[in-house]
Amino acid sequence: MRFAELKDSLVDPVAFVTTRLGFVPDLKQELLLRGRMHRVLLNCSRQWGKSTITAAKAVNRAYTVPDSLVVVLGPGARQSAEFVRKAAGFARRLGIRPL
Repeated sequence: MRFAELKDSLVDPVAFVTTRLGFVPDLKQELLLRGRMHRVLLNCSRQWGKSTITAAKAVNRAYTVPDSLVVVLGPGARQSAEFVRKAAGFARRLGIRPL
């Protein structure tokens, strides 16, 4: 990866998840990734990619913002475990070994 591509992937969250995490978001997911909100409530259909896109956004934030705190809440253990599994997979793609 060239320096310019690496720099772009750290500035633009869509470039980051595409080039660094290997996930290609659709247009609505791109809006969520580029949004600058502090809290988000997603009301989407099943299989839209809520766990994947929130995991990608959380990993992007944790990786690109020093000393950042990322908090994600889920309604139950199954949903939370799915998010953690996806986030850990993305972290491994960055060469980070999750605890």
